[in-house]
Amino acid sequence: MIEILSVKVVPNIDVKDSPYYNKELDDKLSEIRNGNLSFISEVNAYLDIMNYILDFASANKIKNPEELNDRIVDDAIENIVDDFETCILNSADAKCDEVIIIDYLDRLIDTFELSEICYLNMVRLKCNLLFKLKQFAEGEKLMFDLMNEMPDSVWPYVELVDDFLEFNNKEKALFYYEKGLKNALEDLDALEERADYFK
Repeated sequence: MIEILSVKVVPNIDVKDSPYYNKELDDKLSEIRNGNLSFISEVNAYLDIMNYILDFASANKIKNPEELNDRIVDDAIENIVDDFETCILNSADAKCDEVIIIDYLDRLIDTFELSEICYLNMVRLKCNLLFKLKQFAEGEKLMFDLMNEMPDSVWPYVELVDDFLEFNNKEKALFYYEKGLKNALEDLDALEERADYFK
């Protein structure tokens, strides 16, 4: 049961002096950082940490993740979110339960008002996982919605190019490559770096 607390941001407090500090979760974070866990154990440890943080934030009606930086565990919340994303993306042949990760991403996005780059990365990760589940139409729709939210951004196009290339659909990848070059206004070099795939 997550206790509802009055959360006050106190600058320069040591995390272990925080009334919200959770030693068990902080120890799990240390194990992850020490590189002592298998891929599955690492994913489960991240899920334990983040689900606790999301429960705590929901119970306390906290929308800004910065309010919990160095309060529950010894790190900023978005750092943990980013590291978890890297863990999933770098898993290579290791298998995780994509449905569980998607559920976590939905909770994360619903709970916190993430920074723009963190939000963008989480939605792109969800798209990638939907593709792994062969839910291509759902992944495309997710990126269409992101294109509408961020019309200048190249990253929804980059995601669809990469995901369709990964699943050997060069025709669709080329479609989004050309569409991105035409419509996006920022970071076009990220698409242009993929030009060799279409020669």
